[in-house]
Amino acid sequence: MLIVIVNFFYSGYNSNTVVIRFSLALREKPHPNSNDAAELIKLNALAKSFTTQKFLLKAKVQKLAPSLLKDTSTTVYANNAQVGCEPGYEYGFINSTTKDHKKCLECPRGTYYDSRTKRCEVCKVGFYQENEASTSCKKCPVGTSTSGLLAHDFHQCRDICQPGTYSSTGIASCIACPVSTYQPFVRSTSCIKCPPGKVTKDVGATLVNECSEPGVEIKIQSEGCNDPGIKNICGFTTIVVNGKDLSLHKRGMNFVVLDYKTGKHLKSETFDWHEDFQSCSKTTYFLQGLPSEVIILAAVQDEATTNAWHSCQQALVYIGGKRPFQTEYRSSFILVGYKGQQKVSWLQQKKSDFGKGPTVLETSIELLKTK
Repeated sequence: MLIVIVNFFYSGYNSNTVVIRFSLALREKPHPNSNDAAELIKLNALAKSFTTQKFLLKAKVQKLAPSLLKDTSTTVYANNAQVGCEPGYEYGFINSTTKDHKKCLECPRGTYYDSRTKRCEVCKVGFYQENEASTSCKKCPVGTSTSGLLAHDFHQCRDICQPGTYSSTGIASCIACPVSTYQPFVRSTSCIKCPPGKVTKDVGATLVNECSEPGVEIKIQSEGCNDPGIKNICGFTTIVVNGKDLSLHKRGMNFVVLDYKTGKHLKSETFDWHEDFQSCSKTTYFLQGLPSEVIILAAVQDEATTNAWHSCQQALVYIGGKRPFQTEYRSSFILVGYKGQQKVSWLQQKKSDFGKGPTVLETSIELLKTK
């Protein structure tokens, strides 16, 4: 509905100036058979008439203001009457630039009527409005937001991407930050690369201190012949390094050797500690012949005790193992060992008795820093 509005301002001139504003509005209910142009002409005439009356109104306000507000230094201003609209509507042109074609336009969905600008303004990011002719926008629930302006439906409020994730809009659907990147903030549209030479161990890192020197991810499964749920008739041992199985999958003690400086796979070998009576000396010779600064992964498949004499156990001690080792027939065993000059903290071993495996060990090793 079109209305006629006149604004009055009162101001005192002392050091503590007070400004009071109020409006008088005249609403003219249109005749059912009238059209917009006719209604506008009538309201413009009313506005002109109202303007001529403002001096009388202004005089009355000027007379009352000092006594009501206890201030004799007063000034009253009055604007000319204007044709305006109800809140929620914008006074604008329809297919023309002539005044006779202006009318009150409903603020559409996704917008609201701003009483300061007297215009329909778009809902900001994180707000929405599904109704027309609204005077405000609704805020999305906590933890959700919109992808842009002009949201007109509650369902456009979607979960905000949390630390360690991102998307093109910063809201769902979110993707975990790739390896070697991180993101500490919510609503991110990208992830931050780790400092040069550093990587993360997994996707979804949230802090820069999760970036570390490159390393190796290790997962070993040792299966004895009578362990429940084994993959093969008498077990199938895997030694997986950075996603690749490097085991030879043979009966006895399986070894995988990695360069401690680069993580490069150097060799894999198996010695049949079950049947080969020379396997202990062969194992010792093999380990002693390895270069310094290597990671040595060892795991039993099927059985590795029948011919595992004292020298076999000494060979495991040589690469960092500690007694007691597996001594029970067809038991499972894993050792993460090392040959070199460094003091390392990542040596590990694990075993399971007969029929109580498989034995599983997962770990990560940060590679040796080179100067």
